[in-house]
Amino acid sequence: MSSTWRILITVTVMYAISRAYSVVVNPFTIPVVAIPVSEEIERSESQLPTNSGKVAESYLPELAWAADAQYSLKMGHNSFVYFDKHLRIEDDRQNRVRLSPFAMVWFDPRRNDNVPYTLTAETAVVEFEKMFQLGSSNPGRIVAGKLNGNVSITGPDGLGLRSDDVTLSEQDGRLYTTSRVEFAYGPAEGQSDQVEGYADSIDITLITGIDSMLGDDMPRIGGIERIMLLNNVFVDLVVDEHGRPSPATIRCDGQFAYDVENLVAILEENVDVSRPTHSPGEAAQHDRLRCDLLELSFEERPPKNGGVALISGEETGASIQTVSGTSSSRSRSKAGLNLDLQLRALRAQGAEVLLTSDENELEGWMQELRYDVPNRTLHLYHDERVTLRHELDVLACPDIEMTHDADNRIQTATCLGTGQAGRLDAETEADDYKFEVESSWTEKLILRPETETGLTLLEMTGDARVIQRAQQSGVVGDVLSVWMDSAELQRVQRNSQRSHQLPLRRVIAEQTGDDPVAMISPSLHLDTKRLVVDFEEPDATSTGSSNGRGGGWLSRGTETEEDESPVIVSAGEVTAVMSLDPDTQKTDFSRIDASENVSIRRVDDTQGEANDPNLDGPFSIDCDRLVVLNQSDGHVLRLQGQPARIVLPREDNIEGNDILFDRANNRAEVVGPGKITIHVDEDLDGKPLDVPQPLSVRWLNQMTFDGQEAMFTGETETTLSESVLNCEELHVGLNRKLDFSADHPDTANLQLEAVHGLHNVYVEFHEWAERTLIGIRKMEVAEFEFHRTSGDFRAKGPGTIYDWQKGNGRNPIAIGPSAESKANGTVKDSKLPWNFTQLDFMGDLKGNQIERYVILEDRVEVMHAPVEHALDVFERREINDPTESAKNSVWLGSDRMQFMLVPAQSADTEDFLQVTAFGNAEVEGQSFGASGHSISYDQSKEQFTLRGGPTDAHIWQQDSLGSAPRSQQAEVIQFIPSKQLIIEGGRSLNISQ
Repeated sequence: MSSTWRILITVTVMYAISRAYSVVVNPFTIPVVAIPVSEEIERSESQLPTNSGKVAESYLPELAWAADAQYSLKMGHNSFVYFDKHLRIEDDRQNRVRLSPFAMVWFDPRRNDNVPYTLTAETAVVEFEKMFQLGSSNPGRIVAGKLNGNVSITGPDGLGLRSDDVTLSEQDGRLYTTSRVEFAYGPAEGQSDQVEGYADSIDITLITGIDSMLGDDMPRIGGIERIMLLNNVFVDLVVDEHGRPSPATIRCDGQFAYDVENLVAILEENVDVSRPTHSPGEAAQHDRLRCDLLELSFEERPPKNGGVALISGEETGASIQTVSGTSSSRSRSKAGLNLDLQLRALRAQGAEVLLTSDENELEGWMQELRYDVPNRTLHLYHDERVTLRHELDVLACPDIEMTHDADNRIQTATCLGTGQAGRLDAETEADDYKFEVESSWTEKLILRPETETGLTLLEMTGDARVIQRAQQSGVVGDVLSVWMDSAELQRVQRNSQRSHQLPLRRVIAEQTGDDPVAMISPSLHLDTKRLVVDFEEPDATSTGSSNGRGGGWLSRGTETEEDESPVIVSAGEVTAVMSLDPDTQKTDFSRIDASENVSIRRVDDTQGEANDPNLDGPFSIDCDRLVVLNQSDGHVLRLQGQPARIVLPREDNIEGNDILFDRANNRAEVVGPGKITIHVDEDLDGKPLDVPQPLSVRWLNQMTFDGQEAMFTGETETTLSESVLNCEELHVGLNRKLDFSADHPDTANLQLEAVHGLHNVYVEFHEWAERTLIGIRKMEVAEFEFHRTSGDFRAKGPGTIYDWQKGNGRNPIAIGPSAESKANGTVKDSKLPWNFTQLDFMGDLKGNQIERYVILEDRVEVMHAPVEHALDVFERREINDPTESAKNSVWLGSDRMQFMLVPAQSADTEDFLQVTAFGNAEVEGQSFGASGHSISYDQSKEQFTLRGGPTDAHIWQQDSLGSAPRSQQAEVIQFIPSKQLIIEGGRSLNISQ
């Protein structure tokens, strides 16, 4: 403990006690009758005021009634009493009198400054030993008294006391008040000492007996046994420290008690002792001790010239005198309070004892603090953990013992039990501990300097660790040796400017037992045969980076939940170098190199069936070599292997011979050929899958992926079940970001959000109902893009779409978005079970999967026909062939075309297709043909509607192949080919007749 704290506690406690005595005891025991004063110290009458009126005007100016009081009495040579009313309290003894209002002025005969003591109250009740008679020359000995209402006591040297009531009882041996008391004292002339404060009440235990230290006519009080300030105690004082005034405050919610005989002071309940250490105009700084109980044990200071200083109770002015010889404890109690003391021991207890020094940047938390002053030994205890913080250094352990020299430098330290010690990050918040370097152990720690090396060796036993907690990295072993720079540690102890050099210089850990050496963090556990970590000094020319090196190399540095399992890493050999970033002042790995069968695994702590695709699986990396570089923009992993492989939950994975993996920025890159597999819940057509299926993408040149957006270049091939998407460049977006840094990346309900293929795009979709193939769609375009959430899709031509749909007894023009198949419905086979549609366009294609429409631009042609098998193709030149396909085929062409799938109107009907062709529209079947400005087709009515533009719409039909066609022209023509019916202007004509 520093000398500053010893002085602070000793002086503040003793001054508070002694001034409370001076303020409360002395003035209250001033008698109402003359005080017998020894002739050798009594001043002559001529030196004292004689006129009671002038005394009241001079010394009681705030009491206008006092100068004209009904009763104005001069008691002896130096006391004046004023009151307007008096009333003897009628009882059996008739020894009490009530005076109101009451005022008293008393001149201390031992003082020459004519500054009196004053005492005022609304009423005063004085109790005599015998019956009281006003005017009697000998009213008797006072045994008790009580002041009520606005009690005020003032006196020399700034003495002041205010309360609502004050009671003195010889019988009870107490001087007390049950009301709030405010007191003040000082400074005396030529001194800086002063005190002021308050408490909810005060209770002084007195030593009573035959003799009285106050006089023969006063209560028989032989001295003070104990002084207690009760509840909500506040003492604000200024003491002289090395010739300069030093302010301090004491607070406690409970009692402040001083045992006069045993020289022990005890403060209880939320004790707060504080002393400012800043100069005027500077930012506020304090030394502070907070606890539930503070016990201070004193001893008498060795006397100078054979004398001790006493505050004598016989000196009502509480002045200090020197008395030769050493008094016993009993004589101390009678004679007064000994202030010439020195602290022998200190004990602070509480649920949380807090010791702070802003100037020294010191904070300490514990449950008990003991300090042995003569032996310079500090002992700290806590059921769980004592915590000490000095500037950026923290020490925590249940049992800490330290010794120091005369200059307060720590000589040795022993910590028993599980503990930790470390250096905080320079940018850490006040209540947010983030360590640059942290050491921990489970058995003990011994600190020992090595003078020959200039280093300090820290030996830890029992699961010993050295951890870079802010970067989430560290080393663990049964016994761990850590070397630190001794000069740096001494600078910290001297509270000097902190050096940029790290205190750590080297950590060596080798396997000596069954358990391997481990590098650990909350998210990492690395096992290896050999581990060497060197801490290098920063390059003087390095500029560092203000935003680099954040977080551990397998995480972003976020806090890890307690129930999350760590990443398990194993390798044949690991070397690491750590350095300081000169800009950020943070310590981190600059390089990690792991070789020989490198394996990184996350333990799968999920519950349930191992093959359940809806459960997140383990995270793993396998490679021949792993290099971690801490570059200016963050940590980068490089994996090399044949191939190196990163496996995400649900067997999602990335493969490649050379993988760069930046977890801090959530980015992966594969240089050269590779493959990525992600399980999805929808097919490439946006339809839900019964179970998640693997979506695989292969490429030839390069892949980049940020967890949500992936880009693939060089002959990319994407497969999902039997669906395929090939192109030269592919961009894929997921519905949400896959967090590489999470301990268990959440891949549940992961879906494709966007697909964008560029250059020679080929797409092939397969559609199934249960285990039956019901649809195939192929597309060849220059560019294709699809957004799942909005349902929007677009393509750039020239392009061709091939579509095969299993028929259901109807013969739709099945192009564009198709109706969803009913999972349990019966698929009806017609004579030709498949409907084939080919769509060619030269411009753009756009549509919406949700709204179920497609619009095509720039000369669009559609060929539709039933076919025998999926993948059978029907061409326009085959329309006139004598086949079943040709008989039911139809060709449609226009400058622009729109397809709309209309929802069914009732449960017993089906969705139906509407097609509208705009501009130079044409339709052709085996036995009919038509043209117009626009042609629309309604599948629900099996009806074409032709509309003219500048010219009328035109339709022709022939009875059989090769027969002469018959034609009609009109502005609007409605035509139902299956019924060979033309509706023109509301008239129905069967042109086959």
